Amino acid sequence: MQAGGTKRNPRNNNIKKLSIRVASGSLKGRKLDCPPGEIRPMTSMCKQALFNIMFGRKDMEMLDLFSGSASISIEGYSRGMVKSADVVEGDHGKKVVLNGNIDRLGLTGKIRPIISDAFAYIRRCAKKYDFIMLDPPFKMEDKQSLLELLEQKKLLKDNGIIVMHAKYTDPFDEQIGELVQTDYRRYGINVLVYYQWKKDIIDDTEEIEND
Repeated sequence: MQAGGTKRNPRNNNIKKLSIRVASGSLKGRKLDCPPGEIRPMTSMCKQALFNIMFGRKDMEMLDLFSGSASISIEGYSRGMVKSADVVEGDHGKKVVLNGNIDRLGLTGKIRPIISDAFAYIRRCAKKYDFIMLDPPFKMEDKQSLLELLEQKKLLKDNGIIVMHAKYTDPFDEQIGELVQTDYRRYGINVLVYYQWKKDIIDDTEEIEND
């Protein structure tokens, strides 16, 4: 060790920055950095299934809670499904990488980063969204409380959709207030749980019966 210097940890030289790539659309192949700290990017199988199930939806205004690298919002934008997104991340340590991904892909003004606790953001938010994505940490308990708060605050637009990414062991009610579970898909230990307004489901059913 040189005088006045600090001892090097040789293992630090082997640490690689994690990254993922946009899978489809106008930004296909572009790299996204994963921020440091606790992060569990959605598997490619889950992400592909998410957008396959939502196929046909276009130009949505999206709320991406626990956004991490903003990969889901950016993927949705790349596919033309998302017009704009507010991406909410509570970990200040992820801010630099989150902003870097958005700036590097030229999405400033389209993907808007917000450093905030998810519950606090929902409580103060007055905006409504077409698509709300929830991807809380796997270790978080009572994930349904997020859905309950969203239902109380009425942040979902008419004909909008909420998707929760969680563990298969996490419990979710089939109906939460006026939100109704419309789909539940399991991929290994991961699940995607879909909710819509009850009145929208009833309206769709009535249209099919009248055809």
